[in-house]
Amino acid sequence: MRRCFFLSLVFVLLGAHAMAAPRGGLRTPGASPYDGLVGTRGSAPSQLRTETQAMARTAFFTRSAVTQIKVIIPNWYNGEAAPGSAATDTASIEYPVGICTTLKKTGSSTITGSNGGQVEVDYATVSIPANTQAWYRLWTSNASGGVVDAFQGQNLSLGDALIVGSSVTDQTVSCGTVTDGGTFESIAPLAIIAPITAPSVCIFGDSIALGVDNDHTPNSNGDNGSIAPSIAASFGYSNMGVNGDLASQFVSSHTNRVAVGQYC
Repeated sequence: MRRCFFLSLVFVLLGAHAMAAPRGGLRTPGASPYDGLVGTRGSAPSQLRTETQAMARTAFFTRSAVTQIKVIIPNWYNGEAAPGSAATDTASIEYPVGICTTLKKTGSSTITGSNGGQVEVDYATVSIPANTQAWYRLWTSNASGGVVDAFQGQNLSLGDALIVGSSVTDQTVSCGTVTDGGTFESIAPLAIIAPITAPSVCIFGDSIALGVDNDHTPNSNGDNGSIAPSIAASFGYSNMGVNGDLASQFVSSHTNRVAVGQYC
C-alpha cells in the first residue's frame, strides 16, 4: 500500500504564479513503489517550429535507481495548442553513452501522436543507477511543424542537441553523435516515469515557473525556472509552466497536463 501525501505549494513572486505539487512526502522505509516521475527535465513544449522534422538528444538525471522506464511524448505546445497534424515519432533512452534502448507503443517502435494529444509509451527495460545522467532521444516528423521547448533551453555541456529541417536523419537506434544545429532549443519528454518510492513533483504556472526570465539558460544540470532548480537535486519532476498562462486558460485547456498528475 502506498503511503504518501499530496501537497500543494503556491508561490507568488513579483506578480507571477507558480505551483509545485509534490507527491510522496513522509514515505516509510520499504514503502511500495508507485509509477512516479524519476527523471529531471520533463517539460511542456512552448513553441511550434516551421521545420517538419527534428532529431533531439536531451539529457536528464534519474533520482532513483530504475530497471524500467517510460516517457510521455507530447504533440501540443504553449498551453496545449494543437500543431495541426499528427506526429510520427521514434524514441529511445541512451544509457550508457552510445547504447540506445528503443521506446515502443503497444510493441511498435513507430509512435503516432495525435494532433493536440500525447502518447505514453510502454515500459522499456533499462537499468540506470540513481543520480545518473542519461539521455532521451526523439526523432519526429509532423507536416505542420515540430513542437519544441524554447524556454527550458539547452545545456550543451550535458550533451543536449537538436537538429531541425525538412529531411533529418533518425538517430534514435544508431545512437550516433547528434550534432547540434544552433537552435538554443530542446525537445524533452513531458514526463519520465518509473516505479519509485521517492517523491516526485509536477510544476504548474506561468513564465516564472517555466523560466522565461532566465533567457533560455538552465543551470549546470539543465534545470530552469523558479522551482525546478531548487528540487531537481533530489526529485524527478515535470515542468509544465506556460508563458503567460492564466487560471482561466488552465481551466479551459488542461487535459494533457493534468493527466501527468497521476505520476506526481
